[in-house]
This record gives sequence, C-alpha cells and structure tokens, in this order.
Amino acid sequence: VTTSVVQRASTTTEVVTTTDRHLFCGGVYNTSLSTPPINISGLPADALQLTFDSSWRPEGMQNASVSVSFDGGNPVQILRMESTTPEWNTRVVTAAGEALKPDGEQINETMTVDVPNPGGARSMVIIWRMFDAHNNWWWAIDNIQVTTDVPTAVSPTGKLATYWGRMKLQP
Repeated sequence: VTTSVVQRASTTTEVVTTTDRHLFCGGVYNTSLSTPPINISGLPADALQLTFDSSWRPEGMQNASVSVSFDGGNPVQILRMESTTPEWNTRVVTAAGEALKPDGEQINETMTVDVPNPGGARSMVIIWRMFDAHNNWWWAIDNIQVTTDVPTAVSPTGKLATYWGRMKLQP
C-alpha cells in the first residue's frame, strides 16, 4: 500500500509559541494556528492521518489541542494535551486512547493522529491551539503532513514546478 501525501507544509518554517514574554504580569495565554483549507475530495471516510513534529514543554498548567473542521463545519478535536502538577507530566488524549507522558519525554517527538474525515468531505482545516496557559514554556510544531493510504491522483496544475516551467518557456 502506498502512502500519499495530501498536503505538506513548508519544511523551512516551524511554529513556536511561548508564554514567557506574554505573562510576566499575570493572566492566561490563548493562541491558535490554522491551515488554509486542504482539498480532501474523493477520499472515503476515516482515510487520513496527521503527522507533525512536536516540542511541548509545560512548566505549569498548560493545555493544547489539535482539531479539524470539514467543509467549514464545527471543529472536531483529535488530540488534547494537558499538563499535570506538581510533576509537570502531560496527559495526552486521542481517539485511540490516553497516555501519561513524563516531563521531558515530549520535548522532541513525532506525533501521528488519525483524522476522522467524513466520506464526501471536500476540504479540511487543521487548528492547533495552546490555551489556559500561564507563565509556561512552549509548544513548537514542524514538518506537518496529511497522508492517506488511498491512492490519489496528483495534478501538477498550480504547483511551483508548473509555474517554473511556464516562466522558462516565456520569451
């Protein structure tokens, strides 16, 4: 079975959010990051997986989630991370189950989560949130991939190589 990459984020950019600079004077930190719509037309239900590199380090209470929205509908949470005190462990919850990770174990890991796409959905938006965080450390994500085991046709139209070829052919 061949795994197809539906969409891959740029490998030259990572996203890091840290609460330290924001909250020295108190308060709660909430932030989110969303992808542009990703075309998933023609895929059967439950055919997708999301994989990304994650660096998560809580110092106090800090929560994070990954949700997906299909065709502009309400987001569905597919991953939740909650720091615990006083050990600073992290409770990780997905549809596949729940795990308690010791402090430091989640600083450099690749996470893969099943995406419950409905059959017939045309687009998907992925939302990463860090919320209810106090003066904590960080969450960084990188190397985002959405994959499927369903063979998919890839059209070169609109891809950088197509534009480059057109630019070279123009007088």
